[in-house]
Amino acid sequence: MNHIDHPTCRQRDGSPARSAWILALFCLLGSGGCATKVPYTPQLDAVDRQGPPKAMEELVAVVQRVLLPRVIAESVKATEEHLVYDYVPEWHYYWYWFAIDTGPKTIAWAVLDRIDLYDNNRVFMYGAGGYELGWLHFHSREDAMTFIDLALSLAARWKAARRPG
Repeated sequence: MNHIDHPTCRQRDGSPARSAWILALFCLLGSGGCATKVPYTPQLDAVDRQGPPKAMEELVAVVQRVLLPRVIAESVKATEEHLVYDYVPEWHYYWYWFAIDTGPKTIAWAVLDRIDLYDNNRVFMYGAGGYELGWLHFHSREDAMTFIDLALSLAARWKAARRPG
């Protein structure tokens, strides 16, 4: 008996059609792709329409409903100068070393330049020069858009109040 004919050494069906199907399956599984950026024009008059106290209350409520990071609801505070929130620390792997991401997180309106919205309801906040200030993952697109409107409106108000002239 040839050793290849032995039941424990028998080769599996290596037909080209089967190999092609397996390759196609792995390609489909691996090609989920990245989330795409959603074009969105923020409503920079959101705070003026509601008034600052009500707008900040709504901003706090929206951030308390964030999916990730796991925000500690009692820690969320919004003022005319910044947004502060604390969250449950999580471990992250960065290339070759581990780091723990700790709070509290402060987003100052003075440095907030833009917020990008993605189709998975995640927003990324950027400062001058494209420096990433943080990200939040919302349950719904409406919450994400409300956050963008209120945060950028507060940032615009802060910058306008301190602009000379």
